[in-house]
Amino acid sequence: MNGKKLSVSVKQELYEDLFKKNNTVSAKQLKNWLIENQKLPYIKIKGLADQTKFNSSLSTYIKLKKSGLFVDKLDSNEFRDDFEKIIEWSTIFEDKQIYIQKLQTIDWLTAKQIQFLQNIRLQGWQII
Repeated sequence: MNGKKLSVSVKQELYEDLFKKNNTVSAKQLKNWLIENQKLPYIKIKGLADQTKFNSSLSTYIKLKKSGLFVDKLDSNEFRDDFEKIIEWSTIFEDKQIYIQKLQTIDWLTAKQIQFLQNIRLQGWQII
């Protein structure tokens, strides 16, 4: 901000307000958020590979959140490793039956959750 890097607390707010709610975050969205929330009159964004938007996203997180099936577990560190496995398996097992068998090894997944997961393709994953 004003020639300085964003603080950890501001980055965390950005993460919660923009990245966890939008499949893609544009440079314009970031500017508008900084103007509105940090009351900055002038903003210059540097360091983006694509000057119009961030290449990384939390689209997998958003897809799982919007399903409403994982609300109590998605933001919990206790289930982080399981979600990592789920996304990894989704990306490497093209055969649905193998993927379903793998999902069934996670004892807390319900039949409804497994059915939802088997019908979508997940790509990439990152929880901070």
